[in-house]
Amino acid sequence: SERRGGSWMPTRYDDVVAIAQEHELFTSREIIVVPPPPGQLEGPYAGVKAPPITSDPPEHHWHRRAILPTFSPQSVAKYEQTTRDWCNTLIDGFIDNGVADAASGYAQQIPVRVIALMLGVPTEMADEFTSWVRGVLEIGLTDPKVRLENRLNIMRFFRSQLDDRKANPREHD
Repeated sequence: SERRGGSWMPTRYDDVVAIAQEHELFTSREIIVVPPPPGQLEGPYAGVKAPPITSDPPEHHWHRRAILPTFSPQSVAKYEQTTRDWCNTLIDGFIDNGVADAASGYAQQIPVRVIALMLGVPTEMADEFTSWVRGVLEIGLTDPKVRLENRLNIMRFFRSQLDDRKANPREHD
């Protein structure tokens, strides 16, 4: 692909495995979820790192071990019915039209909503949180102002959650 300066995409299983095992040559350390604008490498515009996909062994293993229990089949099972309900609600929203944008109207909505639920974002904020994430990861790719605004919204939200939990400790939430 010529996109973003050119890239290759391995498609054969053996190639993917070989690349995954050659972390010195095919490092993940420089991967960022959202690239910084040209000439801007630090500060609030800097790229967002997202371990474990942005790390190599041995750090990669520690990051994976830290998050894997959260994504085990037993852990995610408790979100299945809510996820199904969201899927059905989204479909109900466009089924009578006979057409829909499957990406923006459906597929891009579900992962963000489920992860938001897992992170404790109130269900009634699902649309707002989804718009923040899309503002960073989608629209913000070409508009640094939108990216920063939405990134700050996300950081302020989670900062307020942390502050609240420090002031009002609870068992599980």
